[in-house]
Amino acid sequence: MTNFHPTALIDSQAEIHPSSIISAFVVIKGRVKIDKNCVVGSHTTIGAAPITDNVNIKKLEYSIIIDEGCFIGDSVVIQSGCVTPTKIEKNSTINHNCSIGHGVVIGKKCFIGLNNSISGKSKLGDNVVSGPGCTFNNLSEVGNNVRIGIGSLILHKIDDNL
Repeated sequence: MTNFHPTALIDSQAEIHPSSIISAFVVIKGRVKIDKNCVVGSHTTIGAAPITDNVNIKKLEYSIIIDEGCFIGDSVVIQSGCVTPTKIEKNSTINHNCSIGHGVVIGKKCFIGLNNSISGKSKLGDNVVSGPGCTFNNLSEVGNNVRIGIGSLILHKIDDNL
């Protein structure tokens, strides 16, 4: 028995651990690595081509890396990295209807709330919690152990432990 729903479209270049669960109508494109014990919700697209100007896309070993124990909600879009991979680290949760841009790094044990938009090359540290409806501008930097309130707009660097 497989944990991959028969309606999921999975690129032959993708590497997905057999213990992970891929739900209905998921699309996984390109060189994507999903580690063990992950869950990907329905209607999610992983490996969406980034829409960028004047970027030389490097041949990366993986364009997206999702570490073990991550939960990706329904209707999430995760763009492929161009210069560096898009990465979601161990035991993080990306809630429903989120958009994750190219080259974004989300640290360990993060909780990204409903309807968040994290733009290209942003970096979130470990143990970050964001409320619903947050927007992270391109190149946002958020330290470790940070709580971000509902509907926040992140335009500058946020230090650790705030």
